[in-house]
Amino acid sequence: MRRALATALACLAVSVVASGCVGPEGRRAEALLEQAAAAQEHVVSESFVLRAGADFDGRSATIEMQGGGYLKGARAGDFYATMNGSGVSELGALDMAMSRTGDAVTVRAAGRTVPMSAPAAEKEYGSPTDLLDLARYVKSVSVDEGSLEGRPADRIVGTLDTQAMLESAGAFVDELLTSGGGGLGDIRVVLVVPRDTHLVEVMLADLDVGAGGKKAHVSLSLAVRRVNESVSIPRL
Repeated sequence: MRRALATALACLAVSVVASGCVGPEGRRAEALLEQAAAAQEHVVSESFVLRAGADFDGRSATIEMQGGGYLKGARAGDFYATMNGSGVSELGALDMAMSRTGDAVTVRAAGRTVPMSAPAAEKEYGSPTDLLDLARYVKSVSVDEGSLEGRPADRIVGTLDTQAMLESAGAFVDELLTSGGGGLGDIRVVLVVPRDTHLVEVMLADLDVGAGGKKAHVSLSLAVRRVNESVSIPRL
Protein backbone atom coordinates (compact mmCIF):
# COMPACT_ATOMS: atom_id res chain seq x y z
CA MET A 1 0.00 0.00 0.00
CA ARG A 2 2.72 2.46 0.91
CA ARG A 3 4.67 1.58 -2.25
CA ALA A 4 1.61 2.16 -4.42
CA LEU A 5 0.96 5.54 -2.81
CA ALA A 6 4.62 6.54 -3.00
CA THR A 7 4.74 5.62 -6.70
CA ALA A 8 1.63 7.66 -7.43
CA LEU A 9 2.88 10.64 -5.47
CA ALA A 10 6.36 10.49 -6.97
CA CYS A 11 4.83 10.57 -10.45
CA LEU A 12 2.30 13.30 -9.72
CA ALA A 13 3.23 15.40 -6.70
CA VAL A 14 4.99 18.14 -8.63
CA SER A 15 4.21 21.73 -9.63
CA VAL A 16 3.31 23.08 -13.07
CA VAL A 17 6.62 24.26 -14.58
CA ALA A 18 7.82 23.50 -18.11
CA SER A 19 11.36 22.20 -18.55
CA GLY A 20 13.27 21.74 -21.77
CA CYS A 21 10.51 23.00 -24.11
CA VAL A 22 11.87 24.15 -27.49
CA GLY A 23 10.40 25.29 -30.79
CA PRO A 24 7.06 27.05 -31.42
CA GLU A 25 4.94 24.32 -29.82
CA GLY A 26 7.32 24.16 -26.86
CA ARG A 27 6.98 27.91 -26.36
CA ARG A 28 3.21 27.65 -26.64
CA ALA A 29 3.17 24.82 -24.09
CA GLU A 30 5.41 26.83 -21.79
CA ALA A 31 3.07 29.82 -22.03
CA LEU A 32 0.06 27.61 -21.27
CA LEU A 33 1.80 26.09 -18.26
CA GLU A 34 2.87 29.49 -16.96
CA GLN A 35 -0.74 30.65 -17.33
CA ALA A 36 -1.91 27.54 -15.49
CA ALA A 37 0.59 28.16 -12.69
CA ALA A 38 -0.68 31.73 -12.33
CA ALA A 39 -4.29 30.49 -12.20
CA GLN A 40 -3.30 27.87 -9.61
CA GLU A 41 -2.12 30.65 -7.28
CA HIS A 42 -5.78 31.65 -6.83
CA VAL A 43 -6.97 28.16 -5.93
CA VAL A 44 -7.90 27.79 -2.26
CA SER A 45 -9.41 24.30 -2.33
CA GLU A 46 -9.84 21.40 -4.74
CA SER A 47 -11.25 17.90 -4.83
CA PHE A 48 -9.72 15.14 -6.94
CA VAL A 49 -10.04 11.59 -8.22
CA LEU A 50 -6.90 9.58 -8.99
CA ARG A 51 -7.04 6.19 -10.71
CA ALA A 52 -4.07 3.93 -11.37
CA GLY A 53 -4.05 0.67 -13.31
CA ALA A 54 -1.19 -1.79 -13.79
CA ASP A 55 -0.81 -4.75 -16.14
CA PHE A 56 1.85 -7.34 -15.27
CA ASP A 57 2.37 -11.09 -15.72
CA GLY A 58 -1.01 -11.36 -17.44
CA ARG A 59 -2.77 -9.81 -14.46
CA SER A 60 -4.30 -6.41 -13.81
CA ALA A 61 -4.60 -4.31 -10.68
CA THR A 62 -6.32 -1.00 -9.99
CA ILE A 63 -6.09 1.62 -7.27
CA GLU A 64 -8.50 4.52 -6.80
CA MET A 65 -7.91 7.49 -4.52
CA GLN A 66 -10.32 10.35 -4.08
CA GLY A 67 -10.53 13.25 -1.71
CA GLY A 68 -10.06 16.96 -1.36
CA GLY A 69 -8.30 19.59 0.63
CA TYR A 70 -7.33 23.18 1.22
CA LEU A 71 -4.19 24.58 -0.39
CA LYS A 72 -4.34 28.12 0.98
CA GLY A 73 -6.08 30.20 3.60
CA ALA A 74 -6.87 29.56 7.24
CA ARG A 75 -7.45 25.84 6.61
CA ALA A 76 -4.41 25.24 4.39
CA GLY A 77 -3.22 21.64 4.78
CA ASP A 78 -6.56 20.20 5.88
CA PHE A 79 -7.60 17.28 3.67
CA TYR A 80 -9.24 13.90 3.43
CA ALA A 81 -8.52 10.99 1.10
CA THR A 82 -9.76 7.45 0.63
CA MET A 83 -7.95 4.65 -1.22
CA ASN A 84 -9.21 1.32 -2.49
CA GLY A 85 -7.50 -1.39 -4.53
CA SER A 86 -8.45 -4.52 -6.42
CA GLY A 87 -6.97 -7.07 -8.80
CA VAL A 88 -4.37 -8.88 -6.69
CA SER A 89 -4.48 -10.26 -3.17
CA GLU A 90 -2.39 -7.43 -1.70
CA LEU A 91 -4.71 -4.79 -3.15
CA GLY A 92 -7.87 -6.71 -2.39
CA ALA A 93 -7.46 -5.76 1.24
CA LEU A 94 -6.56 -2.14 0.48
CA ASP A 95 -9.20 0.02 2.12
CA MET A 96 -7.69 3.12 3.63
CA ALA A 97 -8.88 6.57 4.65
CA MET A 98 -6.97 9.52 6.04
CA SER A 99 -8.04 12.96 7.21
CA ARG A 100 -6.26 15.97 8.62
CA THR A 101 -7.64 18.92 10.55
CA GLY A 102 -5.03 21.33 11.84
CA ASP A 103 -2.12 19.32 13.24
CA ALA A 104 -4.21 16.21 13.93
CA VAL A 105 -4.29 13.35 11.42
CA THR A 106 -6.42 10.22 11.61
CA VAL A 107 -5.62 7.13 9.54
CA ARG A 108 -8.03 4.23 9.12
CA ALA A 109 -6.48 1.08 7.65
CA ALA A 110 -6.59 -2.69 8.18
CA GLY A 111 -9.60 -2.35 10.47
CA ARG A 112 -7.83 0.07 12.81
CA THR A 113 -8.17 3.82 13.33
CA VAL A 114 -4.96 5.48 14.48
CA PRO A 115 -4.38 9.14 15.42
CA MET A 116 -1.07 10.59 14.26
CA SER A 117 0.72 13.92 14.27
CA ALA A 118 0.80 15.73 10.94
CA PRO A 119 4.62 15.39 10.52
CA ALA A 120 4.53 11.66 11.28
CA ALA A 121 1.65 11.06 8.86
CA GLU A 122 3.29 13.02 6.07
CA LYS A 123 6.56 11.13 6.56
CA GLU A 124 4.73 7.80 6.39
CA TYR A 125 2.11 8.44 3.71
CA GLY A 126 2.90 11.71 1.99
CA SER A 127 0.29 14.44 1.58
CA PRO A 128 -2.61 13.96 -0.85
CA THR A 129 -2.80 17.74 -1.32
CA ASP A 130 0.58 17.53 -3.06
CA LEU A 131 -1.24 15.79 -5.91
CA LEU A 132 -3.10 18.98 -6.68
CA ASP A 133 -0.01 20.81 -7.98
CA LEU A 134 0.22 18.37 -10.93
CA ALA A 135 3.01 18.14 -13.51
CA ARG A 136 6.42 19.68 -14.06
CA TYR A 137 9.49 18.51 -15.97
CA VAL A 138 7.48 18.43 -19.20
CA LYS A 139 9.61 17.97 -22.33
CA SER A 140 9.20 16.87 -25.96
CA VAL A 141 5.83 18.59 -26.10
CA SER A 142 3.12 19.15 -28.65
CA VAL A 143 -0.08 21.18 -28.27
CA ASP A 144 -3.46 20.67 -29.89
CA GLU A 145 -7.03 21.79 -29.37
CA GLY A 146 -9.73 19.75 -27.70
CA SER A 147 -12.53 20.00 -25.17
CA LEU A 148 -13.36 18.92 -21.65
CA GLU A 149 -17.01 18.36 -20.80
CA GLY A 150 -18.01 20.58 -23.70
CA ARG A 151 -15.60 23.39 -22.78
CA PRO A 152 -12.85 24.43 -25.23
CA ALA A 153 -9.47 23.29 -23.96
CA ASP A 154 -5.83 23.01 -24.94
CA ARG A 155 -4.18 19.62 -24.73
CA ILE A 156 -0.47 19.40 -23.96
CA VAL A 157 1.14 16.08 -24.90
CA GLY A 158 4.69 15.14 -23.99
CA THR A 159 6.96 13.26 -21.62
CA LEU A 160 8.35 13.96 -18.19
CA ASP A 161 12.07 14.21 -17.54
CA THR A 162 12.06 11.08 -15.36
CA GLN A 163 15.61 11.35 -14.06
CA ALA A 164 15.24 14.98 -13.01
CA MET A 165 11.91 14.18 -11.39
CA LEU A 166 13.34 11.32 -9.34
CA GLU A 167 16.32 13.41 -8.24
CA SER A 168 13.92 15.99 -6.80
CA ALA A 169 11.49 13.47 -5.31
CA GLY A 170 13.29 13.31 -1.96
CA ALA A 171 12.06 10.54 0.31
CA PHE A 172 10.11 8.89 -2.49
CA VAL A 173 13.31 7.93 -4.35
CA ASP A 174 14.40 5.31 -1.80
CA GLU A 175 10.91 3.78 -1.83
CA LEU A 176 10.87 3.51 -5.60
CA LEU A 177 14.40 2.21 -6.02
CA THR A 178 14.34 -0.32 -3.15
CA SER A 179 10.94 -1.89 -3.87
CA GLY A 180 12.39 -4.78 -5.84
CA GLY A 181 15.14 -2.96 -7.68
CA GLY A 182 12.65 -1.14 -9.88
CA GLY A 183 13.12 1.76 -12.23
CA LEU A 184 10.87 4.02 -14.26
CA GLY A 185 10.80 4.37 -18.03
CA ASP A 186 9.78 7.56 -19.80
CA ILE A 187 6.51 8.92 -18.44
CA ARG A 188 4.16 9.91 -21.24
CA VAL A 189 1.69 12.59 -20.18
CA VAL A 190 -1.35 14.45 -21.46
CA LEU A 191 -2.45 17.63 -19.67
CA VAL A 192 -5.88 19.12 -20.41
CA VAL A 193 -6.24 22.87 -19.76
CA PRO A 194 -9.75 24.32 -20.26
CA ARG A 195 -9.67 27.88 -21.53
CA ASP A 196 -12.29 29.15 -19.09
CA THR A 197 -10.23 28.32 -15.97
CA HIS A 198 -6.67 27.99 -17.41
CA LEU A 199 -6.11 25.26 -14.80
CA VAL A 200 -4.69 21.82 -15.51
CA GLU A 201 -7.88 19.91 -14.72
CA VAL A 202 -6.95 16.51 -16.12
CA MET A 203 -3.64 14.68 -16.25
CA LEU A 204 -3.13 11.30 -17.91
CA ALA A 205 0.17 9.47 -17.47
CA ASP A 206 1.43 6.30 -19.09
CA LEU A 207 4.65 4.58 -18.02
CA ASP A 208 6.57 1.32 -17.77
CA VAL A 209 8.00 0.15 -14.46
CA GLY A 210 10.79 -2.42 -14.21
CA ALA A 211 11.37 -4.47 -11.06
CA GLY A 212 13.11 -7.78 -10.42
CA GLY A 213 13.67 -8.41 -14.11
CA LYS A 214 9.96 -7.98 -14.86
CA LYS A 215 8.02 -5.11 -16.36
CA ALA A 216 4.62 -3.63 -15.64
CA HIS A 217 2.65 -1.11 -17.63
CA VAL A 218 1.02 1.58 -15.48
CA SER A 219 -1.67 4.08 -16.45
CA LEU A 220 -2.59 7.00 -14.20
CA SER A 221 -5.42 9.51 -14.47
CA LEU A 222 -5.96 12.51 -12.23
CA ALA A 223 -9.05 14.72 -12.46
CA VAL A 224 -9.50 17.91 -10.43
CA ARG A 225 -13.03 18.85 -9.41
CA ARG A 226 -14.94 21.42 -7.38
CA VAL A 227 -12.32 24.14 -7.35
CA ASN A 228 -12.67 26.79 -4.63
CA GLU A 229 -15.70 25.10 -3.07
CA SER A 230 -16.07 24.05 0.55
CA VAL A 231 -14.48 20.68 1.33
CA SER A 232 -16.09 18.59 4.05
CA ILE A 233 -13.41 16.79 6.09
CA PRO A 234 -15.08 13.66 7.54
CA ARG A 235 -14.40 12.30 11.01
CA LEU A 236 -12.90 8.81 10.84
